[in-house]
Amino acid sequence: MYYLTGCCWDGGSQSETNQDSIALQQLLIGRKRCLMAVVCDGIGGLSAGEAASGYVIESCVSWFYKQAAELIDKGGGNGAVRRSLERLFHEANLTLRKFGCSQGILLGTTVTVLLLTGHTYYVLYTGDSRCYLAGRHNHQFLYRQLTKDMSVGNRITGCLGSFRWKPPQFVRGRIGGEKAFLLCSDGFYRRMDMDRLWEAFCFKICRQSQIEKRLGEIVRDLRKEGERDDISAIYIRVCK
Repeated sequence: MYYLTGCCWDGGSQSETNQDSIALQQLLIGRKRCLMAVVCDGIGGLSAGEAASGYVIESCVSWFYKQAAELIDKGGGNGAVRRSLERLFHEANLTLRKFGCSQGILLGTTVTVLLLTGHTYYVLYTGDSRCYLAGRHNHQFLYRQLTKDMSVGNRITGCLGSFRWKPPQFVRGRIGGEKAFLLCSDGFYRRMDMDRLWEAFCFKICRQSQIEKRLGEIVRDLRKEGERDDISAIYIRVCK
């Protein structure tokens, strides 16, 4: 099993800094290839959104190479992986709250984490950054949204940072056959119709350069249509 991957990270015109942060990391543990992808979107209208999202990304990368690698190496079960991820979220939330209090500011970020190990995927998230899954079913390629937006209208109801703690949502499943995942911030999917979103999952793509070219074309189209927010997306195709 191996992964074809690609990313896009494009700053919008609503602020001088890109408040989105992303990470895509891989490890080979024994004969098992593991992958972690993360998309964070700093909450607009608050202070230091880029600092909040960047800190959470750094925390996730550190967790992947330390706690996650050890869990996977020792054969930790689904419950152990979930509890470890939840601790990561809780500790990051406490740190952001303390920093906000010390600076007299409010800050926060959405976060969606995808972990692939063996034939299992895990998704832990809070906020409205999404994760989609596509694959073959009854000789047809279909896709579905694994996450549910934690928002009401334009108001985020879950995030990490200077807000009341809300436990993250968790999704787990099996990877059977050829699959593809797409993680993205709201700047990427807000103006998407079903046909264009499916284009991002094109299973005819066989090189990373093609994936990144396709994502770049989508971003340029979104900008022409007036999208001003930061845009981030990570594509992962699971190949046998």
